[in-house]
Amino acid sequence: MDGFFSLRHLPKTKERKKLLELACGTGIQSVRFSQAGFDVTGLDLSADMLKIAEKRAASAKQKIDFIEGNMLDLSKAGKYDFVTCYSDSICYMQDEVEVGDVFKEVYNALNEDGVFIFDVHSTYQTDEVFPGYSYHENAEDFAMLWDTYEDAAPHSIVHELTFFIKEADGSFSRHDEVHEERTYEVLTYDILLEQAGFKSFKLYVDFEDKEPTETSTRWFFCRAEVGEHHDHHRYYRGVQSLFHNGHKYLLDQAKGLKNRCHVWEISCSVESPAIVDKWTRAQMALENGADSGSGIALFSQCSGGGFLWPRSCGYLGSLGALIA
Repeated sequence: MDGFFSLRHLPKTKERKKLLELACGTGIQSVRFSQAGFDVTGLDLSADMLKIAEKRAASAKQKIDFIEGNMLDLSKAGKYDFVTCYSDSICYMQDEVEVGDVFKEVYNALNEDGVFIFDVHSTYQTDEVFPGYSYHENAEDFAMLWDTYEDAAPHSIVHELTFFIKEADGSFSRHDEVHEERTYEVLTYDILLEQAGFKSFKLYVDFEDKEPTETSTRWFFCRAEVGEHHDHHRYYRGVQSLFHNGHKYLLDQAKGLKNRCHVWEISCSVESPAIVDKWTRAQMALENGADSGSGIALFSQCSGGGFLWPRSCGYLGSLGALIA
């Protein structure tokens, strides 16, 4: 991570310097932030990584609080002026619903005029660069195999890693890891940020203050700023679902909201009559005044569960939802 890039986009002052680093790992960036004058708290799921982070901070003589926790629940993390989430950690969320949940947690953890910065893989990275990627490393006491494959969902990948580590008796122990990641179009992140309450952001790429191109591999959403804190059950603008390579992925605008969800536009071309019937029933249920949960359940069935993607048929079309 380019520390200078971060500092350019975090407007620290004497009064505003509290920073929360999500998915801080072994604390490398946390220490850099602390050395730059921020009051840093690091949060990570892994207790083992946090132990390393604590030793790293102590060695650097930096006072940093480390918390074991999940970015999907920051209710006890406190309030901050800045929140960062690097190393494509957002891409480890299961779907766009969880991504949106993280954004809402971050929004609630930020002080007024707080700033959020995070990075994700670009769709070019997941669709063109990673599939078929292979990296092998051999050393006297260590070996690593890293292979990446395209997954079923749009813009998703699976990393399979195998490590061979030499033990004290000369034998090698094997360790396997599987990492699943998924990214989305910029518009999807834009909508989810707006839904969470963020009022603006700037998009850069690859650790530089440059606009994205078709071959940019990493997107940086910088200075996503908090507006006036408000009730999330507000009037949201119509949201369009996105379609890519014959797959559909639908933003979960209504999940968790008690407000009614009215479908105002729907058109799709599918291969299965059963799927067409479910879409029709879902639309009719919502238009005839059914509560949002009924419609959500039908849409969930239609899209493979959890507003993900259909595995056996292609979708073309658009859906708009208005939360009122």
